[in-house]
Amino acid sequence: MLENIEVLLEKPDGEWIHFTEVKPLLDHIIELKEENKTLNRLFKLQHKRSLEADKLWQKATGKTHVFPDLGVLLEWLMDQNKVKLTALKEISAELKLSNDQGDLAIDGRHMNILAVWDEIDKLIEKEKNNG
Repeated sequence: MLENIEVLLEKPDGEWIHFTEVKPLLDHIIELKEENKTLNRLFKLQHKRSLEADKLWQKATGKTHVFPDLGVLLEWLMDQNKVKLTALKEISAELKLSNDQGDLAIDGRHMNILAVWDEIDKLIEKEKNNG
């Protein structure tokens, strides 16, 4: 698009610049504008997610008019992950103990308890690897 335009630009000192000398600058400006759009979208997404996490923290702590420090929020979120991992381990242990039952009804479906136990073990491993 720009390569088909021939333009002379006058600098403040009166010197004229042929378009081909400024084309790389104009291309760079276009790249920077695109990068700026991308970074703005990312910033908005991060802000949205941060507000969602703040609301979860506020609800859990009962501090509805307080916004947590980012470090406090991240620590709380990591603790939530630990709580879930502990719960999964406990459920897995209970399922292991009740293995003699053979079947377990989950959401109206009957599943072999060993299959459920294997799925929970996979979730625990996934949480360990992500944590």
